[in-house]
Amino acid sequence: MKNKKAFTLLEILMTITMATVMIVPVFNMLNLGTKGIYKSSDKTYAILIASEVIEIVKFTGFDVLPPKEEVYQLNDIIQRNNQPEYLKRNLYYSNREYEKGYGVGVLITKVEGQYDSKRIGGKVSGLRRVDVYIQWESVLTKESTTLKLSTFYKDR
Repeated sequence: MKNKKAFTLLEILMTITMATVMIVPVFNMLNLGTKGIYKSSDKTYAILIASEVIEIVKFTGFDVLPPKEEVYQLNDIIQRNNQPEYLKRNLYYSNREYEKGYGVGVLITKVEGQYDSKRIGGKVSGLRRVDVYIQWESVLTKESTTLKLSTFYKDR
């Protein structure tokens, strides 16, 4: 018998098949990780926008942003704050622009009939609820996602 020093075609094909079977799951995990990173970064940015908008609303007087049935758009809030009678506040957000693809809506409602736990039987007055809605389309999946962040605040 001769001493074989080369690989046969069958051995090469088996090696390629085994390598492919082992590598495919690794690429799938990398793809899944990348999607997770994009998804979490989109959501994190949306939460940052919502929290900043809540701060804008909280530092805006009740006279500027009264409760209403329809949603305020962010540009409407900024325009109201830039009116001459409100310019004295000099708030930092007057020229803020968010990344394209993020829609911002703000719903402000008056809270009535709520009881303060610190004062038994005492009603809270001058309390408002703000709901901030952020909507965006995912870069990877092209799915539309909406985030809602809510808080209560009093007039300053």
